[in-house]
Amino acid sequence: MNKYFTLLITLILFIGCSNDEDESNTFSDFEGSWNMTFVGDYANADCSGSIDSTAWALSSAFGLSQVLEIDGESFTQTTLMAGQVMESLSGSFSEVDSNPCLDEDCILINWITEGSEWSMDIESDAYCEDPEMENTSDTSQESCESNGDGYNWFSAVCTKVVYTK
Repeated sequence: MNKYFTLLITLILFIGCSNDEDESNTFSDFEGSWNMTFVGDYANADCSGSIDSTAWALSSAFGLSQVLEIDGESFTQTTLMAGQVMESLSGSFSEVDSNPCLDEDCILINWITEGSEWSMDIESDAYCEDPEMENTSDTSQESCESNGDGYNWFSAVCTKVVYTK
């Protein structure tokens, strides 16, 4: 009986001293304010080739900026133009396999400098827009443009975005 009592005490000590994960450190790499510091389109839609950052240089010269604030389990993303808020989004934040997830939409990232700078490649499919800027069901440039004036074809593109803390 004494043997079982000693085993029980030992088991209680192990359980009581177990190292549970500290929930406060779950988001430590992502928590804080992240500034978009670079945007550029790859030469090819498969995220290969050189990156053209002309649009980013022009946009940032006119004061376009984007800030992603992550605070525990929530985020706020604010887009500014010349100091004026153009758009502000907020929602839930989580982390899956070391990648950030905004409203359960996970983003595959590459850490440039662990904890302070990361990049992501965003692949966008080709699409056709009608004169009201609504997407159509056209799947080729030829069918899109055959609809007439005001229909615009946008080719597939891969964009690199960099955020810095």
